[in-house]
Amino acid sequence: MSLGLLILAGGQSRRMKVDKADLPWDEGTLLTRWLDEAGSLPFKEIIISSNKVRHLPENQDIGMPIRQMEDTYPNKGPLGGIVTALEKGLCDAYLVVAVDMPFFSCKAVYRWWQVYTHTQLSKDEGKRVNRCNGECGLLGKEGIYWSYTGQVPQPMGGIYTKKALPMLKEALCKGEYRLRALPHQRLNSFLPEEEVYGDLLFMNVNQPKEYKLALAINENAKRQVPLVSITASRSKTGKTRVIRELIHLLSKKGFRVGFVKSDGHGFQMDRSDSDTGKATIAGASAIAIAGPGQYAIVERKEKVPSLLELSQRLEVDLVMLETRTQGVSPVFEVCRKAYTQERLYTDEETMGVIGDTSFSLPQDEGHYYSWDELVTLADWIIDFLMKVNVWKDKLSQ
Repeated sequence: MSLGLLILAGGQSRRMKVDKADLPWDEGTLLTRWLDEAGSLPFKEIIISSNKVRHLPENQDIGMPIRQMEDTYPNKGPLGGIVTALEKGLCDAYLVVAVDMPFFSCKAVYRWWQVYTHTQLSKDEGKRVNRCNGECGLLGKEGIYWSYTGQVPQPMGGIYTKKALPMLKEALCKGEYRLRALPHQRLNSFLPEEEVYGDLLFMNVNQPKEYKLALAINENAKRQVPLVSITASRSKTGKTRVIRELIHLLSKKGFRVGFVKSDGHGFQMDRSDSDTGKATIAGASAIAIAGPGQYAIVERKEKVPSLLELSQRLEVDLVMLETRTQGVSPVFEVCRKAYTQERLYTDEETMGVIGDTSFSLPQDEGHYYSWDELVTLADWIIDFLMKVNVWKDKLSQ
């Protein structure tokens, strides 16, 4: 039983307003990210279902055929692309994914397929085949296999076999395009990792705010310490007030929170008449002082490290970065009516706005928080940290 990969990349992207397959991701795009992912597994072929011919990097040789295929059944959603691939494809079955799922991993599903079709079984896996076949029946009654997050079926990231073609074509003829209405079997008895990071695994980026969140998760997972930026176009806008409250709320939940900011006027961490202060005046290039439960280091340098570099030196769970110029994703901008004359960032660059309703974001671009909703923002940060840590663990495997 041969297995191919079907990448659905033909959506109209109405909510995103740009072609999602071409959105930047790491060193390439969301589409090339899938080709990289597939290159580590021996699929028999890859089909890219799209409404246009896409340019693929010439240097991306993944060792298997890649075919671009236009839907025979246009404007029928994912179902049209799946039926077209099953009719024209060379494989017995296809793992079907959407191009806008940046965190999905094919490896566990591919391994399930090997176990399910009795190929490349280890001794321990062989003991589990009977349970798998007892639940689903060999090759299944319907020929469709989906994962679940909790009780929610996930059609994307599922396997569709040619055995399911008659049923799928009948649904097309009846105008029943919703995948979740299709009969199917569960495959996640062999995917324990989905229970760990299922919500992230099946995350789609349908709107700009979801894409910005996905980028922030990916960027922060590659940092030693994740961070959140609080910015404003000028001082005295309320940045410190927001950060102070968020640090308090997050600390109460058990998170170790660091704080990094710039000071264009210079600063002094010690009195000039103290021993360390006198050493600084005398010309010491660096001083350190340690006391019960804390220590401090001050260095004099011509080139000062960036706020991002400084944040990565702190041994904490999260850094709150306060700045007027160097915000690092995810960025939340503080605005005050009749005080903030202009935004520091555009909607496309900002995850959220904190302050007055006159500066709120379009709903599909980000989140708006009033001064009284910082508890909600703290909850968002906690959920964000959970996703970052899960993806960091996944990247390290």
